Amino acid sequence: MAGNCLKFTAASEQYLEIKQSEGLLAPAALTVMAWIKPVARSGTYEIVGNKGDKSGDGPWPGWRLRYFWSRATFQFGAADSSEPAVSSPEWSVPAGFWSHVALTYDGRKLSLYVDCELVDEQEIAAPILTAARPLIIGNYVGRKNAYALDGLLDEVKVCGAVLNAEEIYAEAARGMTP
Repeated sequence: MAGNCLKFTAASEQYLEIKQSEGLLAPAALTVMAWIKPVARSGTYEIVGNKGDKSGDGPWPGWRLRYFWSRATFQFGAADSSEPAVSSPEWSVPAGFWSHVALTYDGRKLSLYVDCELVDEQEIAAPILTAARPLIIGNYVGRKNAYALDGLLDEVKVCGAVLNAEEIYAEAARGMTP
């Protein structure tokens, strides 16, 4: 990887909080991406998001991109209490290696990419429900001991527009060494 990356350890419960993220809390369009190098395959780690787990009666607002047992998953909460999601295939994001994960959302479809290849797409019927929480990088939006990232994270990017496959590749390539 080019430049410096962030090293997170689950035991230290580290995270970055983006307080001024109003435009990205429930965007009409979204691209979120990062280079991730998880330590263990048997973990669940938050990469970036503002969505909590189901607790009490729904709906459960917000969105999150996470690493889940050697795969990438994106999930969001909708007003009807559904939680539309896309996930990469099992073992597609191996522990101990760098993988680029990216998600696009255009209000009608979720598209998930691993290493710049489309791995899952889902048509959706409801928009992302606005969360009141800030964006959190490298940890869970709630309890900091729940899904704290254990590994390396680099080139985290969140934008309120949908990038196409070529643009995702170009962004990913900027983070690679020649």
